[in-house]
Amino acid sequence: MQWIGLGAIVTMAAGVGIIFAGIPHLDLDIAIHFRDRLAETPESHWYGLIAITRGINQVLTIAIMTAAAATLAFKLAMPRMPMLMPARMTVLVLVTGLLGPILLVNGILKEQWGRPRPGETIELGGTLPYKPWWDASGECRSNCSFASGEASSAFALLAVASAAPAPWSGPALVATAAFATSVSAGRVATTGHYVSDVVFGALISCLLVWSAHGFLYRWSATRMSDAELEAWLQRLAEAGRRRTLAVVSRLS
Repeated sequence: MQWIGLGAIVTMAAGVGIIFAGIPHLDLDIAIHFRDRLAETPESHWYGLIAITRGINQVLTIAIMTAAAATLAFKLAMPRMPMLMPARMTVLVLVTGLLGPILLVNGILKEQWGRPRPGETIELGGTLPYKPWWDASGECRSNCSFASGEASSAFALLAVASAAPAPWSGPALVATAAFATSVSAGRVATTGHYVSDVVFGALISCLLVWSAHGFLYRWSATRMSDAELEAWLQRLAEAGRRRTLAVVSRLS
């Protein structure tokens, strides 16, 4: 059962990649459709709802990442004090958020993959040539279209849902996935990103959540309890403190 999630992620990535590579202007056609709809209904309440979900995603992402970082910092500074969040959830949230939305998507792909955003392309009123998802040779120089950072951050929230105790984890995963999908769809509907941008941004985070959750919770060779991980962090912090004191003692 645990491999079904990986199979779904790989299948979707391959399917979307092949379809949008085989029909390279499909992304552009969808963006033009939504651009025309946006021009026809500039006061539509749907766009207000999209802005609200986008804001909620930003607030949730910042709040959860800050809470996890503060929990880990507090534990390392005061090793004998209990953690404010469950240890495995803390590590899962930080690994997923730091490696996915922050490092891989925003730090590497969006800065190196020169695909212009829909609004920057000639066909939608911009000045840059359109590029399909697989072509990184576009003329965008920074904060480019591939992949979607907001889709990645929204689906990274699955880390919290996956760490919820039974029987809440299932409903939490469904609700989080529905919310993340609405955020991603909003980026397409307002021509902030192409469909392939949000799909690959989402799948990057889904893959990281699946892998990190397996490492901490499911795989027999690596899984551990919250108490075991917290004890390991305590030993790590105390060992680091002893080494620091030894260095200071030698220098003084």
